[in-house]
Amino acid sequence: TTGSPAVVRLKEVTSIPVTIKPTLWTSLCFPVDVVIPANLKAYKAASTQGTTINLDELAAGTRIPAGNGFLALAEAGGDYSFAIATGSETAADLTDNQFEGANVKRSGMADVEYFALATKNAVTGFYKVTSGTVPANKAYLLGEHLSFSSGTQMLQLAIGEGTETGIANVNAENSGK
Repeated sequence: TTGSPAVVRLKEVTSIPVTIKPTLWTSLCFPVDVVIPANLKAYKAASTQGTTINLDELAAGTRIPAGNGFLALAEAGGDYSFAIATGSETAADLTDNQFEGANVKRSGMADVEYFALATKNAVTGFYKVTSGTVPANKAYLLGEHLSFSSGTQMLQLAIGEGTETGIANVNAENSGK
């Protein structure tokens, strides 16, 4: 811009790094197609029933198209990598996926009822958001697409055929009641 030549070096990006916290869950949405790595489990929100989100696992090695929200579950917290898809991979089955995805930070959602992944008091689930902002590259659930009673603050996760997570403080003395 001042008359002197500029040197620009480009580097090909072939993967996107993701850090997963010790809670083991993260919600994701990417602006490019990615491949589900073998060392993570990925899930779509297949349906909701009351305050339960029924998750279906997506096959490792399949491609998640850009802009689709999903959950990732790791065996341990740490750094993971999603390869950028080449287009030759089989597409993941995202039929009826209820997760929305934010490729960029979404502001102005103060009047929109939605739920985002969080851990509160050692319980991971989708909690009602009051901030009106969805961070970039995250998945969320719109309340208008869900059926639950008014006043619901948290939605629990169920994997496959009802293996629920987000259950805490079970009292063995009352197990028969």
